[in-house]
Amino acid sequence: MHIVQHLHEFVAQYGYFAVIILVGLESAGVPLPGETALVSAAVFAGQGTLHIWAVIACAALADRRRQRGLLGRREFRFFPLI
Repeated sequence: MHIVQHLHEFVAQYGYFAVIILVGLESAGVPLPGETALVSAAVFAGQGTLHIWAVIACAALADRRRQRGLLGRREFRFFPLI
């Protein structure tokens, strides 16, 4: 079975939790397919299984860790673009 099919089944089974875990671990530096999980969750949102705004909120919540890391590193002068 192809990795995308496994990922699609993982998102189908665990839903929002899978989005938070995959995107969160990817933003922490673990090489996981976070964007692919978001695409898969968007497909499920298009089918009516998940809600698109909840998928967006979960992805933003999971990526918040990386954003806090950028804000907290003043000694290296990393600043967010927003």
